[in-house]
Amino acid sequence: MTEFPEPTPEELKILQNPDLVNILLREWCKRSVGNIDGKKSLVLVLTQRVVVNKDPASSNAILSGLSGVGKDFEARTGLELCVPAGMWEHYNRISPTALNYLHNSKDEPNFSWDYRVLFLEDVSSAVFNADTLKTIMSGGSHVVITIRGKAHRLKVNGKPVIITTFASVTPSHENLRRTNIIPMDASSEQTQRIKFFQARCEENGESQKYDPIVRSAMCCLKPHTVRVPFAEKIASVFPNDLIVRSSLKRFYDYVKASCVLHQFQREKDDKGSLIANGDDYALAREAFLHCLAGRITPLTHNQRHLLEEIENASAKEGVDFVSVSEFLEQSPIGKSNTYANLDALVTAGILERKIDIGLNNREVMLYRVTKSAPFTLPTFSNLISIEREELRETNRTSSTIKTIGTISGFDGPESIVSNEASQD
Repeated sequence: MTEFPEPTPEELKILQNPDLVNILLREWCKRSVGNIDGKKSLVLVLTQRVVVNKDPASSNAILSGLSGVGKDFEARTGLELCVPAGMWEHYNRISPTALNYLHNSKDEPNFSWDYRVLFLEDVSSAVFNADTLKTIMSGGSHVVITIRGKAHRLKVNGKPVIITTFASVTPSHENLRRTNIIPMDASSEQTQRIKFFQARCEENGESQKYDPIVRSAMCCLKPHTVRVPFAEKIASVFPNDLIVRSSLKRFYDYVKASCVLHQFQREKDDKGSLIANGDDYALAREAFLHCLAGRITPLTHNQRHLLEEIENASAKEGVDFVSVSEFLEQSPIGKSNTYANLDALVTAGILERKIDIGLNNREVMLYRVTKSAPFTLPTFSNLISIEREELRETNRTSSTIKTIGTISGFDGPESIVSNEASQD
């Protein structure tokens, strides 16, 4: 049975600090510098392990970026800081069906994945898009398999938070709806931060270690149900795209995760549920928008890069539809992965495709990026100003809800760690 210790006075002081998120970010930057927005997103995903009323598909995340950008190290250092040592498992190689057997209830009847994290490093397409992982990401695994000619029922109890990393996998459209995609910072500025961070570690002779009190404080977070009293107003500012049936629940769970992270600072209702507030919305908004980068559908680094290439080619040639043949030969992920990503983007409605006749009467596939308004969310002050009557009238008369406000930073005290000087 999982135990959640009561905090000591020193741990409680950290958990009751309104600057708790920045305390965690400062601590994390002792091991892994920069990538602040990505760190905030990952903190909220990891904290969902103790959100009781979350949607199972919300607690899955991909750290997305080029090979060598530091995805695996970012995941490991985040787990070491935010999750108790015995509550996460890390595998850097696993077969597509292994999760049917890992900790199954027949061999380990008392084991449950609840409150735990499963970290799968550098997974292949065969693993990520397999039915086994898809089923577990959705909240359960109860399968019938054949062993030596006999049918056997295997069940895996509980649902872990699932963190994956990869460089060139193309997630299926089904799995895109089941996961958060957290982009890594591949900028030259981030490379500069890492260079000088590594230099300081070499000059000091060792890397810094986490404060044990901060780590033990994170072990004291208890499972809670969370109520979001402004949930209807949030629903009103999301568009009516099909993907919103998944992404809206994911955003609610970001809000709930922030509330559970700050559970020693939040009020409870008469049923004992925590009540989310504006600070939780603000942190969730910041993390959520970082993951989406202006689109309601989550995209991998490779898919974002492909869209940029098509938009640039369209602008350069002055046409809507363009051929991808020019940059296909130079694609860092290869032809097959590029075509797989193009198919995924067409399926998601982000790209349009048509066939034209080129030289020698050969068919040529042309693409263009679908025109759509950038996705954003209002600040909390703008959100709560929506009147209930206005909210319902808007839902009745508009097929696509107009979002209010513009992208801005954390709606509260300015983040200390997000300052460039403190990142360096």
